[in-house]
Amino acid sequence: MIKNVLLDIGGVGIYGIIALSIFFLFFSGMLIWVLNLKKGYLNQAGSMPLELDLNEEQKDTCHE
Repeated sequence: MIKNVLLDIGGVGIYGIIALSIFFLFFSGMLIWVLNLKKGYLNQAGSMPLELDLNEEQKDTCHE
């Protein structure tokens, strides 16, 4: 039934091409962005969760 509905709609093939193009452009853009990141930024971002702020430490010990 769904196949017949989609066949009756004119120009349905263009939606697949548009969706594939958006998918390809998005992930190509993300790949370019990731490859252009500076190593210093990545090292800084990678160590962020491991650093503990003193104010944060005091907040965690106070449960009232």
